[in-house]
Amino acid sequence: MSQRSTSQRAPAGRSADTDATPPAPAAPPPDQALVHGVSSLQGARPTMEDCHIATTHKASLTAPLVGIYAIFDGHGGTLAAETAAALFVPHLTTSTDHFPDGDLALALTATTAACEHAVLEASRSSRSYAGSTLTGMVVRHSDLVCVNVGDSRVVLGRRGGTVAKPLSVDHTPANSEEADRISKAGGFVKDNRVMGKLATSRSLGDMDYKEHRGIHFPPTMAGAHGPLVTATPDITRVVLEEDDDFAILACDGLWSVISNKAAVRLVGRALRRFNDVPAATDALARAALLRGSTDNVTVMVVALGWTPHSASPAFGGRFSLHGDSSTTRSTTGSAGGMGTSLRNGMAALSALRSARGGQDGGLPKRKLLKGWRQREAIRDGDVASMPVAR
Repeated sequence: MSQRSTSQRAPAGRSADTDATPPAPAAPPPDQALVHGVSSLQGARPTMEDCHIATTHKASLTAPLVGIYAIFDGHGGTLAAETAAALFVPHLTTSTDHFPDGDLALALTATTAACEHAVLEASRSSRSYAGSTLTGMVVRHSDLVCVNVGDSRVVLGRRGGTVAKPLSVDHTPANSEEADRISKAGGFVKDNRVMGKLATSRSLGDMDYKEHRGIHFPPTMAGAHGPLVTATPDITRVVLEEDDDFAILACDGLWSVISNKAAVRLVGRALRRFNDVPAATDALARAALLRGSTDNVTVMVVALGWTPHSASPAFGGRFSLHGDSSTTRSTTGSAGGMGTSLRNGMAALSALRSARGGQDGGLPKRKLLKGWRQREAIRDGDVASMPVAR
């Protein structure tokens, strides 16, 4: 962020040439000042249990601007997600020796452990069995480092949204390595769930799957002799290249109904259409609801680039991947959405169909469109006057 210089008048009796405060050095040009958007929709769930972080950190005027992004998909209440989200950035930026100039993988590992400790302490105090996944990434210069605990996901979009590269692996009991670990701890997998109940095999919190004593551990899991669910993070590091255009972070409410490739293609097309990262983010989140997701859906799209106001050749130079500072716009709401949900919902449907090569893929287009119109007619009272395209 550029700083505006200020002039100072020398006090009487002093020489301005010798006593005036020397001017601050000019601020460096934006360095990975990433434009990003967040859309968090409650969906059909009775409550919203997701939390998210999207911020930047600059240790000094000459230090690199570091982007910090994370999504916490809570379950069994909001305690775990809220506790971890509140601690994540403060611990990462102040309590490790590896941030911002050191090993970001070690910094993220230490911060995940601190979040797990804090969530379990809060769970014991509240006698809560709440849990949360954690998926996040830190961007510094051309380094992108991901951390993942659970079944949320980070996917890199390349070449204008034509190539999808997953940066995390889902931690679910369907994974043979996870199922084997659960079995060795004295548990079992049923219907691709830990003990037939929990859909994720790694998480923050979920004390009833980790602590095997007294009231903290239900009698139904009395045969367990080790943690059935762990908070061990997977860390992935990539060096960004010129054709790396954006990253998508999202909870399983999105990935359960939209594939990596379809999500990346949708965002790429939406960016070309809207020239706006938050609008593309919102379109992707609403596409998940249109595809039938009944879960909370939180989606974050972070635009990646190399120089201010430039774009990958795949975007034809029409889309600015950088901004002069880190900017964000968030959308929150239920399935009915905000006042612009008709427009964004139709755009999401259009983008989704385009991402699937123009095929409906079984989507009842007329019925869905009617549903969007009916919900917005109730909210806004005048659907006909709302613009359809942006």
